[in-house]
Amino acid sequence: MNLSSISRLNILLGIIVFCFVILGLWIRLLPSDFLLESIQPIVSSTDPWYTVRQVEQIIHHFPNYSWFDPFLSYPNGKIVDWGPVFPLFSSLIALILNASIQGDIIRAISWVPVILGMVLIPLCYMFGKIIWDVKAGWFAAILICVVGGETLFRSFFGDVDHHIMEVVVTSSFFISYFILLSYFNANNNNRTKWKAPLSTKSWSHHYFGNSKIQNLVIVLSIICGILYYLAIMTMPTCTLIAIIIALFTFFLPVLITEKSDYSRIFVMNGIIFGLFIILFALSGIQVSGWSLGQYSIIHLFIPAGIIAESGILYILSRFIVAKNRFFYTGILLMIFFVFSALLILINSEISNSFTNMVTRFFALNGTSVTIQEMQSSNIFTFLKVFNITAILSCFGFLILCFQFYRTKNPLNLAVIIWASVYIVISLLVVRFQYYSGEIFVILAGVFLSALYDKIQVRHHKIQKDNKNKFFWKIIFINNKGILCIGFLITMITILSIPVAMEVGLNETPKDSINDEWIQSLKWLSQQNNTDVPDYYSIYKESFSYPQNISTVISWWTSGHWILVLAHKIPATSPFQDNIVPVAKFLLADSNIQAEMIASQLHGKYIITTNEYLFNDFPMIQKWIPAQPDEDPYYFVFYNRASKTSSILTPMLGMKPAFFNTTLVKLHANDGSYVHANGSVVIQYQSTIVSGKEVPLLQKMYPIDQTQTIQFLSQPWSNTEIISLMYTSPITDTPALKNYRLIYESNGTQTFPGDVTLNNIKIFERVKGYTIPGTGTIEVPIVTNQGRHFTYRQQSENGTFTLPYATTNSPYDVKTTGPYRIIETNQTIDVDESQIEKYYT
Repeated sequence: MNLSSISRLNILLGIIVFCFVILGLWIRLLPSDFLLESIQPIVSSTDPWYTVRQVEQIIHHFPNYSWFDPFLSYPNGKIVDWGPVFPLFSSLIALILNASIQGDIIRAISWVPVILGMVLIPLCYMFGKIIWDVKAGWFAAILICVVGGETLFRSFFGDVDHHIMEVVVTSSFFISYFILLSYFNANNNNRTKWKAPLSTKSWSHHYFGNSKIQNLVIVLSIICGILYYLAIMTMPTCTLIAIIIALFTFFLPVLITEKSDYSRIFVMNGIIFGLFIILFALSGIQVSGWSLGQYSIIHLFIPAGIIAESGILYILSRFIVAKNRFFYTGILLMIFFVFSALLILINSEISNSFTNMVTRFFALNGTSVTIQEMQSSNIFTFLKVFNITAILSCFGFLILCFQFYRTKNPLNLAVIIWASVYIVISLLVVRFQYYSGEIFVILAGVFLSALYDKIQVRHHKIQKDNKNKFFWKIIFINNKGILCIGFLITMITILSIPVAMEVGLNETPKDSINDEWIQSLKWLSQQNNTDVPDYYSIYKESFSYPQNISTVISWWTSGHWILVLAHKIPATSPFQDNIVPVAKFLLADSNIQAEMIASQLHGKYIITTNEYLFNDFPMIQKWIPAQPDEDPYYFVFYNRASKTSSILTPMLGMKPAFFNTTLVKLHANDGSYVHANGSVVIQYQSTIVSGKEVPLLQKMYPIDQTQTIQFLSQPWSNTEIISLMYTSPITDTPALKNYRLIYESNGTQTFPGDVTLNNIKIFERVKGYTIPGTGTIEVPIVTNQGRHFTYRQQSENGTFTLPYATTNSPYDVKTTGPYRIIETNQTIDVDESQIEKYYT
């Protein structure tokens, strides 16, 4: 095929890419209707809400960035673990669009991930063109529009998080670095066997004189240095860039022998990481110590190590001629181990920080199983998301490996290391798939290009007299290649769109805040705010909390929603701060224990939900240290579908300890005393299911309260006592004396046993009003949703502690009569002024 037909083929591919760009834009906008049609514009999931908080701060103090936030991690506050690049960029977009109130800000910045996602299209084109050829670039650009797993999903409208910015800046760095590698001995005739990295007329190959090439190398190195700084100032995770360059530099001596290449890598790495060191030293160090996950001084040591590594190679190449190519690498390895051992001896904190970083990075700590994005990849989900692309990318990777084996090209080595590192970490931890998505489509693009060339009919020529029909001629002449590649891309598109629609239209709404939450938190925002700092101010680490500071205790999933919508301090958040004490509070088995933890957290409000009680409860358990081998709350047993059936069906029952948890007492019981309401005895025998011993139901029957007490005092073997209803405790459940319901949402959900509960409940923690008395006291209550219940409490040490006021209540949850001591029929009124509070 002549150059004219190649040019025309590229035009045709460009038109196809444009059509896919439109398709890719439509895919990325799938969640927009849901996110914009709520009672106010919202962002997706949980983490993006903290970006909203940062943008609101920045807009009020543009362009200042708050590195410390007292609204997180009470009582210490939190030094923010990522940099200002993404929030500042989002704030700039909001300012350009003249957005100043929260709804308008959300509407404006929700476009940021879409914009960055579309930027990936030309970046993938550049990757394919540099790594293989222009057709690989076109194919990669087409595929990134419709497939890409987390890379694609992170660019959805409303996913206002820094991850997509990490991908864009990291990709820009490696494109620039790969171009730099194309200059290695560009004027050496021995390199003509290498595949030209940009095209057959590469502007990096002989076109410029040596001085111009050197100047371009310097300019590109400076660009790389700035891009690495921007990447780190987006997220410290981007240290992976330096690790990949260090690995590449380490293996480089196996490939090169020319002194000029050693000097070039020294100059390149010296400029890139030297510039970064200067920029980071001026603005990046925010914390003391050696934490890799924060902006500490250790981020200066890693690039300094790469410069030293490159310098050692340069010195060795100047003064030592090694016939064995592994000689330089061996010396580097020896120096690395000696230097590492000295660092550990001098400062063990460095090794501890590295160990902690690896543990958190790869989710090796046990509690990481409670966080979906920190789990290892599931091969079936992986194939569902990437479909045929995953298989094609494997072939593309093998083609690059073969190309490297044949040519020993440093560019191929860098690409293989780059792809391998990101693919491995994405397989180990789901979260990091947003790095590898574009790599899969690029590798698939390489394979598609190679496949096209393989089946291409090369001997046809385009007739000059048919220029007005060249598109049809191109298709006709290349029909085999176009049909094959077109079929594969069509199949990938057909398989990818339903997955994208599932994520955009179903999973995004499921994982995002709903109208009930918004209404509940807007209501909470209207309550007393004198006990929290100013939401919009920028604070320093020297900030000191006032004595009357208060927090909102809830499970971590709603922490950012509470912060942004209610402008109050969440006791814990998606950043996992304080999660252990919050878990202990929710599972505390007494009023005294709950109060002790709530006092440490300065909790004023407690939010409970059906989600916490029915879905998150097992996850909350996992955060309690030293959990027993046997589940103290649930009993899971199996039952046969019929006497002759071999199919076993799992069944769930609640043990007595379940009903004594603070979460159940609040959400199911409204904090009230509940009398035991029957239980069920399960007799079982052990059997093996999937290699694990489990209880198989033999007999199940109800027992009364007397039998229950007798059984609990003298349990039988192979027998368990449970309840099958969430509002039927096995034993009497005492009241919580210091918590009163002040709000509940209008939505309800009905669970097995005809248990209907409001979805969201908000309680206020108070000292209450203590009066003398014995027996049981009760008061009738109607909630803001018109639901009636009776709060009951048994006396303790001859007193009652009453949380509700019968007169002058400030809330729509009100009593409908006075307190009454059941045994004596004595009635008591309590005014709101008599209810002693913790925080005012």
